[in-house]
Parts: sequence; structure tokens; C-alpha cells
Amino acid sequence: MNALGKPHKVVSQPCINVYLTSKNFETVQKYQARLQDTRGVKVSASSIVNECIHNYLTDKV
Repeated sequence: MNALGKPHKVVSQPCINVYLTSKNFETVQKYQARLQDTRGVKVSASSIVNECIHNYLTDKV
């Protein structure tokens, strides 16, 4: 147990900040450019991150 008496962190809000490594940032930029070229509309980084989390965690949870 940590100093606050909680055994682990818990996500409690739908709005969170995500800090990407420089390599992951470049990967998101490239993927965003590719999606925008193929779809012809703007694609937010937030939607890309949500899509990645969904695709990854669908198999895990």
C-alpha cells in the first residue's frame, strides 16, 4: 500500500493527458497523415489514441 492508503492508481475521469515518447509521437503523426489522406477529413490525435486503446484492450479485457 502507498502513502495515501491506496494499493494502486485508478482512472476516475474520462479526460486524461497522454505524454508520448518522441518515437510514438512521430508514429501518431504519420498515421494521422495517412488517415487524413485516405479519408479526406481531419483526424484528431485523440481519436487515434482512443482507437489504439480500444484495439489493444479489446483483446485484453
